[in-house]
Formats: sequence, C-alpha cells, structure tokens
Amino acid sequence: MILRFAFAPALSSATRRLSASLALASLVLGFSASVRAAAPYDLVPLNPASPNYAKVFSGVKINDPVPQPDKFKAGDEILSAVYAYLCPNSPVVGNIAYRDRLFVLLDHRLGITAAGNDLNDISFVYQAAYAYMLMKYHRPTEISASRVATYESGIAKSNNAIISGNPLLYDQGVLANLWLNGDIRLAMAVYFGGLAVNDPVRATKAQNAIDNVMSVA
Repeated sequence: MILRFAFAPALSSATRRLSASLALASLVLGFSASVRAAAPYDLVPLNPASPNYAKVFSGVKINDPVPQPDKFKAGDEILSAVYAYLCPNSPVVGNIAYRDRLFVLLDHRLGITAAGNDLNDISFVYQAAYAYMLMKYHRPTEISASRVATYESGIAKSNNAIISGNPLLYDQGVLANLWLNGDIRLAMAVYFGGLAVNDPVRATKAQNAIDNVMSVA
C-alpha cells in the first residue's frame, strides 16, 4: 500500500531539476543517472549502463550498527541507503540490510534533532528529511510508531529553527546574506520535511523561497 499525502505542492520545473540534482548529488559522483523532471516522491531512475552501476551503493555500511560520526558522510550515506533500498532499478532493491542501515543513520541523526541539537546543520538535514519522506510514502508500514514519533519531532524542530532563523527569506521573500550552498540545503530540508509530516505551511514557505526568491535572484 502506498500512503497518499494530503498535501504535495508541485514544484516548478526549475526546482524539480534542482530537487533531483540535490537529492542525488552525493550519490552519483562518477556515475551517470537518468534525471528527469520528477514529482517529490518519485525515485529518479539509475543508469544500468554506467560502468559504476554495480558498485554505486558500495558506500552503504550494511550490517553495521554504528552510526556514521561524520555528519557530511552521514548525509551521503543516508541518500545512498534510501535509493539502494527503494529505487526500482537499484541492483539491491528491497534488500533489508540497506533499509536497516538507513534506520541506524536516521535514528542517530533525527534523534539528535529531536533532542534540539544540530537543527540547521547543512550536512545532513535535507538528506534525512528526504529519505524519511520517501520511506513514509513508499514503505509506510515498515516504519515503527516510535520511529515516526522521533523522526517527525526531529524534522519539525529542524524546520521550525530554519524558518525562524531566516524570516527575511521565508516570511518576506527577501534574499539577503545568502549562505551559498547552505540556504538551499536548508530550504530543501524544509520542503521535504513539510511534505513528510504533512505540514503545508512549511512546505509552501520553502517552495516559495526556492522558486520565487533563490531561483530568480
């Protein structure tokens, strides 16, 4: 069964391209993917013709119960793990070892944000929100109630901190003091996080910040 979200604002074509490229940024270094304009919950197909196809997910530390301590590496591994498990043409699609490793990573990182820490950390917040959104949409029955509570608390606290920390961008539509490569990651975290927890206000604020402020600056 696929869980249908009550609210899923459509991004502009520019943001769909940005969404796809950001979501796969760490995943496809040295590897070619077939990227198309995608809905937020779509899984961008991989390219089986790539010479790196068979080993594209080799960076996922399956069967390892220890979280990745480096936050940027954790963000990379989160993206790899969720795509490894969910993408229909992944060479390891459906292998629960990848799902379980994803849970190790999300338990750690979203547990930290649920506790009120690292709320606007660019190294992993959008990746964690994106991965949870995909899992909740495509495999909702595989996420325990306790995980849902922790993950959604962590995402909500992170998103609220991001929005309240930049009222010019999110509330007034003004681009000032842009944090290059930082603010876009945070906006993606708010967008995917809003979709994941069915919060149309936050998702719309992020959508507007990306489509109507950052993209036209």
